[in-house]
Amino acid sequence: MNLFSRLLFLVVMTSTTLANAQATKKSDVPADAAAIVDGVVIKKSVIDKLISGLGNNEIKGTPEVRSEILNQLVLREVLAAEAVRKGTDKKPEFLARMSDEKQRVLSETFLTEYNTQNPVTEKEIQAEYERQKQALGGDSATQYLVSQIVLGAEQDARDAIARLKKGEAFEKLATNLSTDNASKTKGGQIGWVLPLELSPLLSNVIVNIPKGVYTVAPIQFNKAWHIFRVDDTRPYKIPTLEDSRQNLTTALQGQKRQKLIDELLKKATIQLGNP
Repeated sequence: MNLFSRLLFLVVMTSTTLANAQATKKSDVPADAAAIVDGVVIKKSVIDKLISGLGNNEIKGTPEVRSEILNQLVLREVLAAEAVRKGTDKKPEFLARMSDEKQRVLSETFLTEYNTQNPVTEKEIQAEYERQKQALGGDSATQYLVSQIVLGAEQDARDAIARLKKGEAFEKLATNLSTDNASKTKGGQIGWVLPLELSPLLSNVIVNIPKGVYTVAPIQFNKAWHIFRVDDTRPYKIPTLEDSRQNLTTALQGQKRQKLIDELLKKATIQLGNP
């Protein structure tokens, strides 16, 4: 939960109550301050940071949004001050939560700093683009329109294949028998896929099925038995480097972070008990 969400999670006072409280304490405040609550300055930069985290660009920076955020910050400060006066900040449950929060913030900050100090280079982006391009098949990349029937037992899958061989429609069996709710409502159709999007096992199966043909033996995957059919194929135009740059950068950042995490876990002495 981000900071803005936490603010909204607070019990909200009525706008009239907050407006009245502010109206009775009118005073000049520094140019960089949005409010002063019992001597504590709430800076405009805090509101700016919270607004920057909002996903809806249409509401960012509107006076109404800034006012609502300020009201929540004022309320939070009032409640926090009262909690300190009541000794809530000394209670074990609060200290435990603060310890957990400290670890979370430290971990996230450390990883963010690591990415900043170890940026993805242009050479790495280009190399990853070429690697993915070749994995997709280069200029001859192909997409496959795939359908499936998913069953819980191998014998059930073999029985379904026997019915297909006798002429029953794949779509009918998928609708009536498949345990995969997402595809059975579409006659078993999964949609267009690239081999790179699939596990190596499934990728190898799909690229070797001729168009219009189903697998003559069930494929075991994810604790279920699958019958696949390739309905159609089409050439796939690989996005340009520039179009792929942001996704590649994000993926490479994730790889760097995961490599760091793996190295730290390998060096750490970890003894696990029963969770």
